[in-house]
Parts: sequence; structure tokens; C-alpha cells
Amino acid sequence: MRDDLATAFDLDGRHDVKLGGEFIRYTMPQNWCNQCDGTFTSNSRPPANIQQLIPVWNDASTWNLAALSPLMRDYQISIGNFAWILKREIYAAWYQDDWKITPRLTANLGVRYDLDHGAQGEWVEFQPWLSGRRPTDKNNLAPRAGFAFQATQRTVFRGGYGLFFTELEDDGLHQSYLQTQHILMTIPNDGRPDFAANPFNGPKPTYEQVTARTCNVNHNAPGCYLRSVPNGVEIPFGPHDTSYSHMASLGIQRQVASAMALESNFVWTGGRKEERRENINLSYNPATGANYAFTDVSRRPFPEWGPVFAEIMEGRSNYLGWENSFTKRFSRRWQAQATYSLSWFWDDNGIGNQGITGPHIVVLRPGAAIPTELRPLGFPVAVDLRPDYQLAPTDQRHRATFNGIWDIGKGMQLSGLYFFGSGERQATNYGGDLRNTGGGTGRLRPDGTIAPRSALVGLPIHRVDMRLRKRLSLGENRSIDGMLEVFNVFNHANYGSYTTSESNPNYGQPSFNSNVAYQPRILQLGFRIAF
Repeated sequence: MRDDLATAFDLDGRHDVKLGGEFIRYTMPQNWCNQCDGTFTSNSRPPANIQQLIPVWNDASTWNLAALSPLMRDYQISIGNFAWILKREIYAAWYQDDWKITPRLTANLGVRYDLDHGAQGEWVEFQPWLSGRRPTDKNNLAPRAGFAFQATQRTVFRGGYGLFFTELEDDGLHQSYLQTQHILMTIPNDGRPDFAANPFNGPKPTYEQVTARTCNVNHNAPGCYLRSVPNGVEIPFGPHDTSYSHMASLGIQRQVASAMALESNFVWTGGRKEERRENINLSYNPATGANYAFTDVSRRPFPEWGPVFAEIMEGRSNYLGWENSFTKRFSRRWQAQATYSLSWFWDDNGIGNQGITGPHIVVLRPGAAIPTELRPLGFPVAVDLRPDYQLAPTDQRHRATFNGIWDIGKGMQLSGLYFFGSGERQATNYGGDLRNTGGGTGRLRPDGTIAPRSALVGLPIHRVDMRLRKRLSLGENRSIDGMLEVFNVFNHANYGSYTTSESNPNYGQPSFNSNVAYQPRILQLGFRIAF
């Protein structure tokens, strides 16, 4: 439900006011086979007769499971429910006043309020991490202010600043709720000859049976299962505030001819309270600044659990750009637009820990609405284990486009687009988990040095697309258009993905990306009928 009101009045100048509000009841059915089929893992070298053991790779009924059993390290599978419904209630209200103070100066003043009840998994109980009583984040009040000043008949200066809260994903709710619906279990190979055919050594257990045998429930009884919150399905820890951005711009727009204009703006976006992922079931050595091996159960803060990845909202990023455009409106049978931006993008890696002092200590507070209290570790840790503020993945220095339309006449029109982008930075690592953190891919090299996190810069992208259209009139407001479109006219090799792990022999080389922006030349024919 939404309602808007617009009104105007005079008070020390003209005021054009808009205000409104909305309510969205959000219901999302989900069905996710998260490891519901099960996965065998093997670290063994394949035997010489592997093709005989697995004659049809995608039909397990043809496999020789008895011969494969000794090769298997373990079996992973999720047990439980894989279909559920998520619900949220989303509220918003806004007010904006465009105040024309003088004929040449206008101020834009506004404020917006957002509240998203349920998006942070407030009602999900998953002990000991989530209480089911997490308070909803209610302080998302976002002011905005701007101005437009007409210096001359052809020149306008504009600027503004605003606070903007993100539209929340389902992460906090979805990933929390799935922990209560199914459980990922790992069954080590116990040496039985039929392990591959019968990993459970009996019937497949139910969710309730598996939960009763988890180490955190049966107090580390022999043969218990270590429950975990894996990387990729992390759950909210600590206050878990909503992400927001500071946005500011200052620029000039200049009309240079009757149908042409130039525009130039300096833009800053400062992201705050951005998501980080951290395995909080690690402890650290103050003498070395490194973590103790996750496999050393005696060093885990919560030994009855496996990896517990937390979603912690303490990241930051900054974008600074100089953005320019030239526009020629359609006249004399042609139009064109060109843009160019020079920009920098920094962040503190989105994974890692709090500040330069090190990771978090999690203190459990049973009975509290937010049972996980986050505290700084208190001593420095290795650079790859803490936020590393620098030029970030996706940073791209230069970006330029040109597009135009030419009305050739006799119903024919030619249009085209040229795009240039300098190389984008890629997220890099050494590969593997040499620090033994319990998950993820690390930057530690075997010689003890640290791989940079965004050292690889991709190749520039050049792309030309063109379209030729011919219109035939069929009379009485009817027509048919025939179109010939060619994408990547010059068949330039463009790459959007790269091998980013140093331990891979193909490090730095392009890898396949299915996005159409990186495809070779494509030709397309089409038609359109209007009546």
C-alpha cells in the first residue's frame, strides 16, 4: 500500500512539497536443495582403471561403489526441510521540499525513514547464537539536502548530500532460518567396505535424530556430529545494523549550443556498516598475530562446534569519481551522447575482522535479546587476518562510452554504441587455507609472505555494437520494422573473469564468463510490427 501527496505554497519563496508513505507485506516461498543430494570428497589419486569404476559419470547406478569406498575421505549431506516461507514487513515514509528561494537559487530539502521488520532474522531462534528476540533496527532516518544555482542563462551549478540506507537482502533472515530447517553433517570414512554405498551404516537419519547427536546438544558424547555455520551461510552477530551510504556531489552543467550540453560532476559515495564474514570459532596467538590451527579443538572458543561464520556489519568503502558527459539532442537527423569517468574505489576487504587491532572475541550472553557480544581481540594480528583498506576489487580507473543515432532517410536509421573500460582489479589470494582457519581461501604463501588481495588488474575492454533499422509503412497507422544488429562488431577479445589464485598454474589468465558483454561477435536479425 502506498500513498503520495503533492502540494505547493508560498513562504519566503515557492515551496513544492511531496510526502508519502508505503507498507509492503513481503512473503517469499523458497525451495533450496542445499547439499540435499550429498557429496563425497576424495583426496586420493585416481586409480588407473577409474573409467571402469565410473563408466557413466552422471549416473551413480553405474559406479563400482565397493572399489571406490577406500578412495573416499568423507561424505557431506544436509538433512532436514528444504522448503519454507519467509515473511517481512517493510515500512517507509518520506518528505521533500523544493524551495525556490530566488529565481536563480533552489534548495532541495528532504528526509526519508525506513523500517524493515523481519529482514534481520529477528524472530529466528537458533541457540546459542540467535535468541528469536533480536530487536528491529529502527533508527534509519536519512536526511538529504541539495541546491541548484543558475549562474547564467546557460550555466547551472548543482550539489547535494544525502544519507541512504540500503534495501535489505534476505541474507540475515534466510541464512538464519535455514539453520533451523536443515543441518549439514560430515561423515568420515570409517573404513567399512560399503562406506560409499552406505555412508550412514543404516537408514538415513531424520533432522531430529541428527540434531540430538550434535556435539553441542549431547555435550561431546563419543561419535557426536560437529555442527557448523559454514562460510556462505553466515548468520547475524552483534548489533547487525543496516548498511548505509553517505553520498555527495558537486557539479556544473553548461549549454554550449541550442541542442548541446556539457556536464561535469565530482561524486563521493562512502559505504558504511557493510558486511564482513568471520569465523568466530578461532583463537589467536598474541606472540605471532596468527590464529591457532582450527583443527586444534582445544584452542577453539566453542569446541563443541565446527566453523561458525558470523555476518558482522562493520565494513566500509569509498568511491571517488569525476564524471563527465556531452549530450546532443536529436536535431538535424542525428543525436549523440558521450560519457567519461575517472574514478577510484577503496574498501577494507569485506572479510576479516575488527579494526587494525584484530579479530573479535564473542561473549555469549544467555537470555539476552542479542546473545552475541563482539569485543576487540586487543592485540595486532597478521595483515591477512584483519581489514586491509586499499584499492578494491572492481576498481576501474577509466570508463568511456559514445552512442549516437543517425536518421539516414527513407525509413532507415543507423545507431551505434562504443564502450571502453580500463582493466578492473580482481580479488586475489594464494589459494588454500594454509592458516588452517576452518574455511575460505587465504593469502598466506608457503614461504610465509602474504599475497596481495587485489593486485591483478584485468585487460581493457573495447566493444562496438551497431544497429540498422528499416521501416516500411503498411498504411493506416501500421508499419513493420526490419532490424540488423551486430554486437562486438570488431570481434575484440574481452574478458570479465580471471584465475585469481596464485597457486593455480593459470594465475592471471582469463577464464570463461558467460555474460553477453564479453562474448565474441554476435549477429541478430529481428522485426517489429506496429498497428
